[in-house]
Amino acid sequence: MAGRKQASRKRRQLHKTGKVSAVDEYHEVDHAVHHFEVGAEKTSDEPLEDLKKQRLNLKDRLAGMIREHESSALKTRSSFCGTKGIAGRP
Repeated sequence: MAGRKQASRKRRQLHKTGKVSAVDEYHEVDHAVHHFEVGAEKTSDEPLEDLKKQRLNLKDRLAGMIREHESSALKTRSSFCGTKGIAGRP
């Protein structure tokens, strides 16, 4: 449990300074989940389930960011290449 508390404290400090990204946060939470799943540290089911929910929410957030980026990239590419698309492809 001490490792989780330390990671949580570190994450809060990074959030306050704005120096953590969603990807960094996802990797940190994912690492904590795996840490408990392999039995490196004992925890009850509730904290582990909370971490898994947090990981899923971060994954959803990252997927949304990727979709948004891809959508804006397609719009930029379409306007740059005209209505025919890239190299005359529809």
